[in-house]
Amino acid sequence: MTETKFCPRRLLWVDAQPSALDQAGRYFQAHHLAVRFVDNFEEALVEVDTWLPHLLLLDYDVPTSAMAYETFVHARLPLVDPYRMTGPLADNPWRYAAIPILLVSGGPPVTIPGFVAPHLHRVAHFVPKPFEPSHLLPLVEELLPERHTGIILDPDQGCVEVQGIRQAVSERPMDLLMTLARHHPRPLKAAQLVRHLSRERGVLTSESAVRTALSSLRRQLEGDGLPSLVDTRHNGYCLTRPPTLTSE
Repeated sequence: MTETKFCPRRLLWVDAQPSALDQAGRYFQAHHLAVRFVDNFEEALVEVDTWLPHLLLLDYDVPTSAMAYETFVHARLPLVDPYRMTGPLADNPWRYAAIPILLVSGGPPVTIPGFVAPHLHRVAHFVPKPFEPSHLLPLVEELLPERHTGIILDPDQGCVEVQGIRQAVSERPMDLLMTLARHHPRPLKAAQLVRHLSRERGVLTSESAVRTALSSLRRQLEGDGLPSLVDTRHNGYCLTRPPTLTSE
């Protein structure tokens, strides 16, 4: 199977001039990374809280506006960090307790006025500008989840693969799995699944039908020796592992 979209590998890039990074963004997207750009720390906090990126790439030279770098990293980010103890990514196989950070700037730390050791707290790597995306990619890959540790969904072949075990599923259960995958890791209640199935997959159904279909799907997959793939959290449904989608 040829993988074309790995849902959870999300990189949030905070830079003063995000338009200048279009080429780098396309390069990372070609390597199966979802990338979003923002130009201030206030917007970055919103994205961290709602988009749940797996990696932050921060430009130390971003204009501070109402929020300084130190305030963002040390005071505000821990409150919305998806890896925090109560966060949605806390139970992660790569054992992160805090979102990894790559820090970039116009020169090495010793040449940056006012740059002191505490600024490197929480920072996995420091990268001086200018840099080639190809040189940055290995550092990004080192900090992101591995691509082959989750669930592979192949809607064209109508099958699910986990730990090398493949299992055929019919069209409607695949619609449910694909919908959960596209919203991973947030749990979806039955009513939300009904709405998303209608909007995204063109499937009209009911809450009771969704619950029945998911129960049957769980029994089928677990009965074939696969680990539990669909969990219930906060009265909603979610996949237990990060999903990889093949082309539809």
